Formats: sequence, C-alpha cells, structure tokens
Amino acid sequence: MDAKFGSGTPPVKSFSLRFRLIGGFILFYSGWFFANVILHLAPGAADLTLPPASAAPMGLVAVAGLVFALGCGAALMLFFRVPRALVPGESDAPMPSHIDGSDDFILTPTAAILKIVSVALSLVLVALHIKVCVLERVEVSGNSMYPTLKNGEVIWIEKLSAGLQMPDLSFPFGGLTPTGKLPAFGIQNFRRGDVVVFRYPGVSTDENDYYIKRVIGVAGDQYEIAGGRVYINGEELPEPYLATSTRTLPRPRYHQPAVDPLPLELDLLPASVRESAQTGAGRRGEIPGHTLLVMGDNRELSRDSRSIGFVPVFFILGVALNAL
Repeated sequence: MDAKFGSGTPPVKSFSLRFRLIGGFILFYSGWFFANVILHLAPGAADLTLPPASAAPMGLVAVAGLVFALGCGAALMLFFRVPRALVPGESDAPMPSHIDGSDDFILTPTAAILKIVSVALSLVLVALHIKVCVLERVEVSGNSMYPTLKNGEVIWIEKLSAGLQMPDLSFPFGGLTPTGKLPAFGIQNFRRGDVVVFRYPGVSTDENDYYIKRVIGVAGDQYEIAGGRVYINGEELPEPYLATSTRTLPRPRYHQPAVDPLPLELDLLPASVRESAQTGAGRRGEIPGHTLLVMGDNRELSRDSRSIGFVPVFFILGVALNAL
C-alpha cells in the first residue's frame, strides 16, 4: 500500500495476532524456564521428590520470581501495547514489506528489540530442550560396563525412547506429572540388550551421578539366574557382549549396597519394586510393570538390579546410540 506522510504522528498498526501470540508465549515460557534454572542452583534441588523452590533460600526464590515476572511483563507488553509504526520519509513509494509479509510497515525501535530478544530466546530454548528431551553427550565413569564401554569413553544417548522428558516446571504451578515424563511412566520402547542411562535417587546422593547398564529383561518377562547364565521366559539369553569367562551370579561377587533412602516415586509402582530396592531382584521372578531388569557387562563389579532391584522406566534418561 502507498503511504504519504505529513506533519504529525505517523500511522501506527498493531502486530499481527499470530506474532503476538507466538512471541508472548516465548517470553512467558522463557521467564518460567529460566526461573527454574535459577531455583535448581540451590543445594538439594536435584531431589526428584521435591519441588525446587522447597530447597532454595528465599533470596534465590525472589530472584527466580523476578525473572518470571519480567518474562510475564514482556509477554503482556508485546501482546497488548507494543505497536509498529510507519517511519516518515520523503517518498510516496511503498515501504518495504515486513519480514512476516503481513503489511508494508516497519518496526519501531522498541518493537524491533523485543522481536530480536524473542528470536534469541527461541534459539536458546530450542538448544536447551534438545539437550533435555532429545540428545545428550555422556562420559562413562567406572568399569561396570567393561569390555563394552571403558572408563572415560564418551557416548551419545537419545531420550525419546524413554518417554518425553519435560523440563522441571514446578515453579510456580507444580509439576506436570509426578515423574516429569509424558506420559507419566514413560514410553516403553526398551528392548533386551539396549544400553540405558539412568539416575536413581537413593543409589547416589550426587546429582551428577548417572548409571549405565544393559537391559536384561523388560516388564512382564520371567527371569532366572542359574548356572552362571541368565534365562528369560525359559530360554537362555544370548549375551555376545560379555567376556568369554563371565559368569552371572544372583548377587555380585563384591558386595554392593541397596537403595537408601527409598525415593518416594517408588510408591507409584507395585510393592515388589520397593521391596527389590532393599533386597535386590533375586534369583528368579517376574519383572513388574513399568520397570526393567538391568545389569552391567562387568558382572562381578557392577551395581545393578541384583543389588538395587528393578529400575523404574521413569528414571531412565535415554538409550546409548554407540554402544552394542
């Protein structure tokens, strides 16, 4: 459209509804997300059974609240108040079309800054969510998976097989599910032989400790450990990844402690899962729903289901891509 300018205020038009909705959501969600990042700086915030705000000092909660308020304020400002305006010029020629092609208007400086900020935040959020929900690099610590994986080796894990892991959004409205997974218990796409990475509260108090084990059996399988071998549903489980001399015992040769304290998430599962966390999975039995029987390839040194019981699928972070 052609525009002629005279004295006075240039014509003003609001952002398109589409952009205001998308941009407002990005700014609101950014405030929510980064408020949680701040709360997770508090000691003890990694405990899956507690909302982060319960472990944070009041000063940290106040900072997180301010970040969230700024995100909400920016979203409201974008949605209701920020215009874009024609800039006075000397020509009657049409103004160049805006990037979204909606009209021949250009942005005011304030609107341009907000749009740049919303795009930058979008890129940051996409990168963070890929790490949280899709793909992550993990370094192996220890020799429980030897000879398949060695200490210090780097692997990549994909996380979608373990169910969609949502960022912890417990500030300020509460978690979306008891486990942080959608659906609540994860998508059971695990197969025998998969190498999985998980974090199990009560197995380690260090939030940076993750465990890498191999899936031996899935929910509903009947298992038995006898004669140094593992049997699943009455048939010996082929394990070509083990060293030739490896024998599987009902308990590791070297003592490994049970789960202590027991995480509250176990209350979501059958009582047998809670019992196994204290006594180990045992010589034989049936694997309960929403759990896995896991073992390390270095059977003598591995702390696995023989000591800590069945591993709930909602503790699984992902499946290793470059481990056979």
